[in-house]
Amino acid sequence: MSRLTPGEQAVMSRFELGYSASDIACDLDISTARAAAIISTYDDNPAHDRHREALIKRGSQRLLARLRKAGGHR
Repeated sequence: MSRLTPGEQAVMSRFELGYSASDIACDLDISTARAAAIISTYDDNPAHDRHREALIKRGSQRLLARLRKAGGHR
């Protein structure tokens, strides 16, 4: 695994202490979306990985359904 940048390390250190993404964002003056993205990238929780994979799968299924409905599938 690559090393974390100082900003990423600051986010992950706070996350490991129990801070929420919004609290981290406020502390570090970054967007909540940026804090959440860093957390989801570097968090080692398998439950979070399964949740993210399920979201991706559902999104792909929805996209396929919309493409089929629009007649754009082959």
